[in-house]
Amino acid sequence: MLITNNKTLYSFFLFGLKADDFKHFEEVIRERVFKLLVESGLAQSQFEKILESMETFYYSKISNRSVIASMNDMKKQIGNYLVKC
Repeated sequence: MLITNNKTLYSFFLFGLKADDFKHFEEVIRERVFKLLVESGLAQSQFEKILESMETFYYSKISNRSVIASMNDMKKQIGNYLVKC
């Protein structure tokens, strides 16, 4: 599953999801983002700001062209990476 933040256009791919993951989907997203942030080496203040912004989730149909373009770009990058593996 490809997820993109509409304000920052930060995108990431969730793979290996199981049916149970969708029962507490927001928590799964928070956990995965937390792991990404740890691996990125961001400063503590940036880390906290990002996690704080994730307190509330809103899901909607994509209507912003910037989000669509960002997601399409990420899809191509993921596809290219998987072909190389």
